[in-house]
Amino acid sequence: MSLKKYLAGIVLAAGVPMTASAAIVTLDGDWFDVKYDDAIVSLWGTPTLVGNELKFFPTEFKANSVNTSGANAMDFMPSTIALQIIADDGYFLTGADLDEGGDYFKFGGARSNVTISGELRMTSLSGPGGTVVDSIESSPAFPLPATLPFISQAWTAGASVSMTGQVTSANVTIQNLLAAWQFNDETGNGTFQGAFVEKKNVILAVGVAPIPEPATWAMMATGGILLGFGLRRSRS
Repeated sequence: MSLKKYLAGIVLAAGVPMTASAAIVTLDGDWFDVKYDDAIVSLWGTPTLVGNELKFFPTEFKANSVNTSGANAMDFMPSTIALQIIADDGYFLTGADLDEGGDYFKFGGARSNVTISGELRMTSLSGPGGTVVDSIESSPAFPLPATLPFISQAWTAGASVSMTGQVTSANVTIQNLLAAWQFNDETGNGTFQGAFVEKKNVILAVGVAPIPEPATWAMMATGGILLGFGLRRSRS
């Protein structure tokens, strides 16, 4: 290969646009920061941090299943988002509460249905705490199928986890599973059936608390010693 062709190849390669890599986004809150990969929030929407609440407003997070032939049909939509939460100096993380909501409809008989599921998981990255998990459950459970005309109904779901020890940083994952389905009518008459469920809001409230000052710890320790001494005297 001639030097001229070699240099031309370098210039051509330099002009080829490279695929943009995922960016780590940091949200600066009053008591903690939240970091996430912007490449994995497509279904969730761009979050905002207000006070101690991280809020998502999805527009495309849905499961939709409709059939007109009487065949079994199902649509399943899973998605998980991972967050890193770092407490500001002087604070530690106590846990997290999750509240979600959206709407749904289902029609065509008792063999049409929708459901939402998943889990909230929090893992300490700083010393004690370990991993705590809670299942996401709708409350109340989805009622019996509606009939025509289409009338959407609201649903809500939640989960809660608590950490032990003074955890100053943690990974939090929210796993969501949406499903809509219908089974063939047993009479084989091809009844028109459908089911639809959509997530429209997600709020993760992060619990924080101030780290006690050394003097406060000393007072608590002294109080514990005096209490123990008093209990021993009362038993003698």
